Amino acid sequence: MGNVPVPAKPALGPAITLAEFLEDYPLYRKCPLKWDGAPDTLSLDCWNCKKETTWGHAGNINDQHGVKVRQYVCHLCRRAAVTYVIVDIGNGSIMKVGQFPRKSIRVPHDVEKRLGASTDFYQKALTSESEGYGLGAVAYFRRVIEDKTNELIDVVADAAAAYGVEAKVVENLRAGKGERIFEDKLKIASQAMPEVLKPGGANPLQALHRILSVGIHTQTEEECLQMAKEIQDIFEYLFVRLRAEIEDRTSFVTRVKAIASKRGQRAEADDGKK
Repeated sequence: MGNVPVPAKPALGPAITLAEFLEDYPLYRKCPLKWDGAPDTLSLDCWNCKKETTWGHAGNINDQHGVKVRQYVCHLCRRAAVTYVIVDIGNGSIMKVGQFPRKSIRVPHDVEKRLGASTDFYQKALTSESEGYGLGAVAYFRRVIEDKTNELIDVVADAAAAYGVEAKVVENLRAGKGERIFEDKLKIASQAMPEVLKPGGANPLQALHRILSVGIHTQTEEECLQMAKEIQDIFEYLFVRLRAEIEDRTSFVTRVKAIASKRGQRAEADDGKK
């Protein structure tokens, strides 16, 4: 029967800064990072100011037996404060074991307005991720991708058309929507992905398909957390940023054509007067 290729397990991802660790890293997840002093500032949502602001380090609250307690205060209102509890678990790794108030989990506005009924699943995916439940996060993200696969393919096809890709290629991209299983839809669409939509040679649809093809029952929570983050990054790139790029490009092309048309009409009028 031959050997069946087994998808490689996802890497644990690049190193992050201590500021990123405090701002976004999930609770109870081992982080291969050395604690060499609390960062001076963080960027966090302020529930008092109702927007993202800069937060300053308010000093060391406690340091005992490898446990560090750090507090940050919003620079803008000076009223909102957040406290973190970090543990040095040895071997150059740390873990965030507490945060109060708990991290506000909200779907980014530009994502939420396009998700519709899938917003609830996306919210649950982000919440699971923040609490260190990788298996749950992947499951919820899979449901969102399943709901939005046809829309993702349309975004990619629209982008291809906006970049002047020949109609046959655009048609092949949309052909994936005819499959019943969302993984098959992604596979067919990824195979038709034109080079112009592969940033740095990377095929986002193919990457998404490969991640979702990994059997999560064989993965650890740590590996699932990394998978969830990768799914989120690719989905938001395709679903939001690429769509915005298409809209900007289409709007710009329309304006340029209108300008060129007006200039051409004026030039013809001037020639007629000579």
